[in-house]
Amino acid sequence: MRVVERLRNRRIGTALVCAAEQVVRERGHAQLALGIGLDNADAERLYLRLGFAEWPHGLVDTYNVVFKDEREVREPELCRILVKELNQEMPLKRD
Repeated sequence: MRVVERLRNRRIGTALVCAAEQVVRERGHAQLALGIGLDNADAERLYLRLGFAEWPHGLVDTYNVVFKDEREVREPELCRILVKELNQEMPLKRD
């Protein structure tokens, strides 16, 4: 999930994460995990502000899907995993 740069800092990312949490709760799950690239400090700040915490099991080898010459290509990527217990209260909204 990514918000295009020109639309960032408008709480769109926050709304997307909160909507995802709601769907996961409605499906009966108690925890949500996500991966972020090691160089994505902006996403890390957002997720930490929304109550996610570092997964205690270290980094995970995964891949990032990109398009090259109109073809889908999977590029290796090392990710940090952040986890949130969904029985926590939602963060207070700031106006």
